[in-house]
Amino acid sequence: MKVKLLSQLCIGALIAAAVCFSFIGSAAAQPLASHEAEPGIADETCLECHDVPGLTTTLPSGEEIYISVDRVMHTVSIHGRNGYACVQCHRDIDGYPHREIPVQTAREYTVYQNQSCAYCHPGAAEANRAGAHQIFREAGILEAAVCSDCHGSHNVDSLTPPRSNIPKTCERCHSEIFNEYKDSVHGAALIGEGNPDVPDCSTCHGNHDIKGPNSSDAFRLYSPLICAECHANEALMEKYDISTHVFDTYVSDFHG
Repeated sequence: MKVKLLSQLCIGALIAAAVCFSFIGSAAAQPLASHEAEPGIADETCLECHDVPGLTTTLPSGEEIYISVDRVMHTVSIHGRNGYACVQCHRDIDGYPHREIPVQTAREYTVYQNQSCAYCHPGAAEANRAGAHQIFREAGILEAAVCSDCHGSHNVDSLTPPRSNIPKTCERCHSEIFNEYKDSVHGAALIGEGNPDVPDCSTCHGNHDIKGPNSSDAFRLYSPLICAECHANEALMEKYDISTHVFDTYVSDFHG
C-alpha cells in the first residue's frame, strides 16, 4: 500500500513538473506583434531592384548570394499578409548605395540579419539565448541554426501547417537523428499517418530554448517527465490500448 501510494504521489509530481517543463520549453503560438511600418524606404522602392530575377551580390569572401525577392512569395507570407515593410527587417538600409555591413561570408550575413527578428519576437529571442543553437554559435560554430534556417526569410509561414513539417525542418541539420525518428513508432505515426497525438522533435526538445542531450545533466533528468506527459495520461493511453503501468513501475522502482 505504501509503495502504491508513493508511486501515485511521484506520478502526480512528475506530471505537474512535466507540464511546467513543457510550458517553459515550448513557446505557445503568439499573435503576430503589431508594429507600424517605420518611416523610411517604401517597399516598392526596394523592389525596383530586388524584384529583378537572378540579382546577386558578391561578398568579401568571394561568395555570390542571391538578393532577388519573389514578390508573390513574400506577399503570401505571414509578414506580407500583415503588411510588414522591408526596412522593418532590413533595419540597416537607409538609402542606396547601401552601407557596408560587418560580414565576410554568406553564413555571417545570415547570422547578422537574424538579429532583426528580436525586434518583433523578443520572447523567442530571449528563449533562444539559452538554447543549444545559441551556445554553439557563441562557441564559434556559425552553422548552428538561426531563425531563418527553420522559419525561412521572405517566405515565413504561420505555425498552422502540418506538424510533420517540424521533423522535416530539423532533418536539414540532423539527418541521422531524423532517420531514426522516422522509423520509430512516433515518427511513423506522425509522418506516415499524420497522427496528432504523437510527439514531434519540439515536443521533447523544445523549440527556441532547445536542450540537447549533451547540453547539461538537466535534459537527462527531465526525460522521464517529458515521457510522462503522454505515458501517464490515462485517457490518451487508453485510446491506444497502452498501459500507464509502465511509467508507474519505473517511478516506483530503483531507477525512477
